[in-house]
Amino acid sequence: MEKPMHPQQVTGMIFGPAASLGHFSSKMSKELLSMGTKDECYANQPETIQELKHEIKVAIDEIHARTVENVLKNWVDRMGYCAASRGSLLNEISASGTGLAFIIFTEAINQFPGAQFWSVLFFLMLFTLGIDSQFGTLEGVVTSIVDMKLFPNLRKEILTGVICLVCCMISMAFAHGAGSYVFVLFDSFSGNFPLLIIAFFECIGVSYVYGLKRFADDIELMTGNRPGLYWLICWKYLSPLAMLSILIASFVEIFFEGSGYPAWVANKGITERQEWPVWALALIAILILTSVLWIPTVAICRYFGILIIDDNEKAWFPAADLKEFHGIMPHEVTMAETLLFCIRSDGSEGLCCPMGGPSDDEDEDLT
Repeated sequence: MEKPMHPQQVTGMIFGPAASLGHFSSKMSKELLSMGTKDECYANQPETIQELKHEIKVAIDEIHARTVENVLKNWVDRMGYCAASRGSLLNEISASGTGLAFIIFTEAINQFPGAQFWSVLFFLMLFTLGIDSQFGTLEGVVTSIVDMKLFPNLRKEILTGVICLVCCMISMAFAHGAGSYVFVLFDSFSGNFPLLIIAFFECIGVSYVYGLKRFADDIELMTGNRPGLYWLICWKYLSPLAMLSILIASFVEIFFEGSGYPAWVANKGITERQEWPVWALALIAILILTSVLWIPTVAICRYFGILIIDDNEKAWFPAADLKEFHGIMPHEVTMAETLLFCIRSDGSEGLCCPMGGPSDDEDEDLT
């Protein structure tokens, strides 16, 4: 009869294969040895291999619990250090916008080894992100001015330089002592509300005035692929509804809670919410209306036959060549399009669009 193995003789047989098979990481194996787990396993003097396995499992569970406790303790200590270094309460260590980028992240980077190197990379990233965003924004403004021929005799390079100079002068308002409050005002009202309102009326103009079928025909003409029902539903129903809901919720919040900003109180060492003064409310109205008022103004002028910008000259567009290149055939209105979008067989959209689709003569004029 084979002599049974003593439990201590099978310790290596349990720990070794388990580690090699990935049951324990190298860090866990080191922790098992450094924390005296082997002695803990034999503290109750197991007599069989099954009892030894049970003791090892209990010891590993205790290690997991201690590891989680140490991680949580280290996190709390770090947060406490940040609170003490900033002189604020623990529940106040949160930020968004500029506070997140220039306070919280910088404090975190300051704790890294080689903090100077990481800080240079971080602020280079912020700089390149800002430049990249400015490229798109500036190009949109310059292209619109050039297309409308507001300054037909002015070179595009000079126009771009003048716009950049004007933007630089305006941005100086953010660089003085109260520049942070001016930035909060611009950040809260010059972009959010105007963009939502403009995008909402873009969806209304494309889907309910220009016509969804005409818009889908244009996309098919330019790309060779017709947008599916999902995109048509988004453009006509989901997107306007989502933007309108956000706008209504924002106005309701302002109506019931008011509009304010976090003001720094030096004698208390904290920030308190303050209401915007009257001149700031007037500036907020100007920021919003300067972007939005053009929509009803141009619509009213067009209704009464007043042209602000003469755009009667049709631009040349190779419609016939694109139809031949993509092999586009006249689109037949499906039952789903009729039920979902009120599109009739002649291309008109009933209640949704009283204008109807373009005629064949208009297509020929574009070519």
